[in-house]
Amino acid sequence: MHETVDDIRDKLEHDIRLADDLRSELEHELEWREEEIALFKNQLENIDESKREIYRKGLIQLLYSHWEGFTKKAFLLYIGYVNGLNITCGEASYMLAATSLDGAFKRYEDPKAKDKNFPKEESHLHRIFRRRTLLENLENITSEKLNIPDSVIDTKSNLKYKVLSRLCYSCGLQKDLFKDIEDKINKLVNMRNGYAHGASSKGVDEETLNDLYDKVKMAEGKLIIRLSDCLRDRKYLKMSIIHTKHLVLRQWSEADAADLYKYTKDPEVGPAAGWPPHGSVEESRNIIRLVLNGPESYAICKKEDGRVIGAIALMLNSDSRLAKEEDACELGYWIGKPFWGQGLVTEASEALLRRAFTELGVWCGYYEGNEKSKRVQEKLGFRHEKTLREVDVPLLNEVRTEQVSLLSREAWRLKNM
Repeated sequence: MHETVDDIRDKLEHDIRLADDLRSELEHELEWREEEIALFKNQLENIDESKREIYRKGLIQLLYSHWEGFTKKAFLLYIGYVNGLNITCGEASYMLAATSLDGAFKRYEDPKAKDKNFPKEESHLHRIFRRRTLLENLENITSEKLNIPDSVIDTKSNLKYKVLSRLCYSCGLQKDLFKDIEDKINKLVNMRNGYAHGASSKGVDEETLNDLYDKVKMAEGKLIIRLSDCLRDRKYLKMSIIHTKHLVLRQWSEADAADLYKYTKDPEVGPAAGWPPHGSVEESRNIIRLVLNGPESYAICKKEDGRVIGAIALMLNSDSRLAKEEDACELGYWIGKPFWGQGLVTEASEALLRRAFTELGVWCGYYEGNEKSKRVQEKLGFRHEKTLREVDVPLLNEVRTEQVSLLSREAWRLKNM
């Protein structure tokens, strides 16, 4: 049974409902914890002023207790939702698949597993044997259902920043998601440890308590947003979905062939980007199979109906003519003529750049005379880097001049601070 555009739209709506359900559960979990902390904070006015700093020591321990408890519950809920999706390790993101298959990998890494054809002391050959066995069984391993064990969510009863970073990393989130409050997280843990172990008699002033309370509240809110967004945007898969105000950027499907042909048959669209107009729906379907299948190749879709109106991609250095650095990539895009001048390519590009600049630097180019593409790049912050003359455009059997621009990680961060 072939997937249709309606099937794709139904899946997107299901993802949004799932994310809303998770967010609702997390907000409910946070609500009762905040009510409990507020109850104890409100008792401060009934405490003799000379004893309030002592009382706040207890509030610090309560604040930490709920911070660790909420964080653990939030991650457990998230992996519970992901495990319930019945996806295979082969479909899952590499990080989640590696987390799920940790036990399997340990079995193949077991130094006791040896090839009986060689003496025990041939450790190098036994190591190759274990790797060969892993490769022989790789298809079976990746077809296993994704099942991230609860034991992965280990706060060590000491939720310092480095422990929180490990949790984020193991669950496929940005490792440095809470880098901006690293010092506050560590301060809360250290104060709690000092009071819990009787190592500190110093009281807590009002400013310190309120500052830590505000930072924890901010971090909990951020965690709710990021985990629910991970479900909505399918971050648990190898290729995720990106939502913007007016658009959805998603993986291509052969069901998109008719919509793709609708815009790519226009002689004003393809040639400006260096490729000829499509001649049929079947040609567009082949392009989806053979060209638009990269790991960072997205269909640009209108949010209201899920229909394809353009394409955008990040081409890693091995697939790029411009980006030769190991940690760089090239941005490419086009959009159907009815949508020119609406800012939609800029909107899609900004979303993809947010993704790219967690790790990469981005190159982009346009053929001389393509003023629309030039304006998009200028809006995004790209700066002219070089001019390439006599560039072959093999699909059109032409030679052109290409203007090459670069948006560095530092420039992007300054623009988006």
